[in-house]
Amino acid sequence: MKSSASIMLSMTIILILSTVGSLMLKLSNGFTLFLPTLLCLVTYSISFYLFSKAVSVIGLALGYAIWSGAGTALNALASYLFFHEPLGLHKIIILTIIILGIILINQARIPDKTASN
Repeated sequence: MKSSASIMLSMTIILILSTVGSLMLKLSNGFTLFLPTLLCLVTYSISFYLFSKAVSVIGLALGYAIWSGAGTALNALASYLFFHEPLGLHKIIILTIIILGIILINQARIPDKTASN
């Protein structure tokens, strides 16, 4: 079984690749520009491949919660930084709630050692 650190590193790489893929998706102008389209397809493909490996270890529910929640937050931040899309207080609060949900789901998967005693 992989260590928690290697799983978190894998999920971090997956999140970065999928965020880059999302940025390239926007830059591809509907898949009409070659380089952004190619980068989109390559980063998404690698991300999906690595995700398939990660969920075999951490499970689909946790993996998808991390990927979708943290991915949403990263895409919102990247959109704000690179495309100057609005990121108001309302969005920041909602993204914070999503991230807290990811933390709580991750904590729920840790077995309670006192329950077996």
